[in-house]
Amino acid sequence: MNITEYRTVMNRYEDSERIKQIGPAWTFTNSEFVELGCKRKWSYGYLMNIETTEKGDALLYGIVWHVVMEHALLRMKNTDTCITKEEALELIEIVGRKSFEDERESIQVIEEAKEEWIENCLDRMKRAIVGWCDHWAILHKEYEIIAIEQTLARPILHPQTGEIYSPKTYIIEEDDCLYPAGINKERSNLIDVCIPYWKVGKADAILLKRGTKSLYILDHKTTSQPTSYERKFLFDMQLSGYCSLLDYEIKHGDMTYLSKYEVKGVIWDLCHSKVPKPPEPLKSGKLSTAKAKLVPSWIYEESIIKYELDRSDYEEHLEMLKTKADPNYFCFLITSINENDMTRSVLEDYSTACSMHELKTKLINADNMTFQYTASRYPICQQYLSCKYSYLCQPNVAIEDINETIKHKIYWKKIENNTDYDIINSDQLGLPF
Repeated sequence: MNITEYRTVMNRYEDSERIKQIGPAWTFTNSEFVELGCKRKWSYGYLMNIETTEKGDALLYGIVWHVVMEHALLRMKNTDTCITKEEALELIEIVGRKSFEDERESIQVIEEAKEEWIENCLDRMKRAIVGWCDHWAILHKEYEIIAIEQTLARPILHPQTGEIYSPKTYIIEEDDCLYPAGINKERSNLIDVCIPYWKVGKADAILLKRGTKSLYILDHKTTSQPTSYERKFLFDMQLSGYCSLLDYEIKHGDMTYLSKYEVKGVIWDLCHSKVPKPPEPLKSGKLSTAKAKLVPSWIYEESIIKYELDRSDYEEHLEMLKTKADPNYFCFLITSINENDMTRSVLEDYSTACSMHELKTKLINADNMTFQYTASRYPICQQYLSCKYSYLCQPNVAIEDINETIKHKIYWKKIENNTDYDIINSDQLGLPF
């Protein structure tokens, strides 16, 4: 079989020109890497390809917030000026509303309550986006936006030989596509072929620190506790991994036009997902200035305007809110990344690819007993009952009896037309540089 006649089709990257460029490959993302921590969960999702539509409220909110951020930063990139609060509110109303409607099937409330749920989320976003504009105006003075939603890819190389990791794997041919073999299949019905491994990611934004040659990868996070992320930040593996992808793309890949720049760090843009409503006046007609329950300054200011109060009476309190309350709702965490960090990510990605391949190979013709001890559960599972596969993670559920909706996260489609990316050279299966 001539594998070069096929191109990679990857879930969430279907239209990515970068994925088309790399030719046929086993691509994996940080999300897949994280799920590999539980071999059982990874097997359900990435080998059995079980599709679930369930998404929690926090995840749905975060998905839509990311879409709004993409549009907001794109406007800022095109003009190199901060988006206005009026423009931001318009994005929430138009882009945010459409995104929630697109996710309507995944909203976990009864149909009659979905409209109210969407309106509630949009109101929360509108309260948040006003503060986000002030928040970003500070960062924008120091950083220029270079790219938005940038797909990044890097081949997995053997640490000793430097050759691309391309182990023999088993696939199924159906019509004009090739599919991963999956679980519980007879090897006699399979095709064995060598396919290279690549790590893939999508950076929310790439920033250039003004007056320097330093590039930073930025990631949006929505959370009900932004300040708690400080403890996680130093040990986060996603963005340092993205830095190694960007470093490869600049030196050998699709972004050599940035060759005079260097990858220097990462930024988390932390945004509170539950900004409170504007406070109501006391019986006296004035707003409370008590320090026991602080709201962000821009929310407090809304109440001053709404109730036509004298702003000068609250200037001292507003200044206090800007220093004491606002950082609890929005903050940037910035740290440097060096060659050692990126080298470690490269080596860890090789280890991850090897672990994935080993599991794939062991489970191809696994029966239920083999599945139980090969795809073992994570010993300190913290998602039980909230995990999307909890209903399958029971001792009396045999893999032979699982009959769920299947959606392949990766497959390879035969090239039909001679477009720019349809002719894949055979040397792309080896070192890409």
